[in-house]
Amino acid sequence: MTKKFLLHRLVVASGISASLADRMELEAHWETLCHRVQRRHHGDVVTGLLLLYPTCALHIVECSSEALVTVLQDLGGVHTPEHSPPTAYARVLAVSHDLPARLFLQWSCKTLPPAARTLAGGSEREPTEKLVPDALEQLVQLGQHMLKLPKGSKVAMDAALDQVPELMVPQGVVEELLRREELLTPQQYLEVYHSPLNAMGDSGHIFSSDSPTTV
Repeated sequence: MTKKFLLHRLVVASGISASLADRMELEAHWETLCHRVQRRHHGDVVTGLLLLYPTCALHIVECSSEALVTVLQDLGGVHTPEHSPPTAYARVLAVSHDLPARLFLQWSCKTLPPAARTLAGGSEREPTEKLVPDALEQLVQLGQHMLKLPKGSKVAMDAALDQVPELMVPQGVVEELLRREELLTPQQYLEVYHSPLNAMGDSGHIFSSDSPTTV
């Protein structure tokens, strides 16, 4: 029997489809997905942050159990023709369960310039066990920074995020994480999540479940 939780936090890295003409299509897709989830599950609020790089993206999503499955299905390519996701492939970095509070109070999207690509310290040589926690720590700090901000327009949020470029995970790190085959794809995570032997639970990591390198 699948264990259910009141609030999840999902962190996923994804590639961007080569057929995507404009990165803003990905932002629009996620806004539509959030609205669709909230209409389907009355009272369900989806919050988080989408960081859009020139070639990839980082998705942080806070939602209920039902919404989590819908988001993972979307990222994994389980969709209807009218809701075809503009992502090429994805890796689940972490999932936290049964959270006491949200880190993100609204849904936001930040488009990052090519300069964010810079590799930090040769990430291609870093083990996954270090890359994932380091990236998650940056995202936690970014979330804590955003918690201090009043809810506002996209322009106001963009301006606030521009003040903390050091909290943005470099594009090169995201690209490297997408190459790490030990990280589960959304499809693989769903298979484990729905397994009768599923024993996933938060292990005390900032974002992650049993193993930060597999979920």
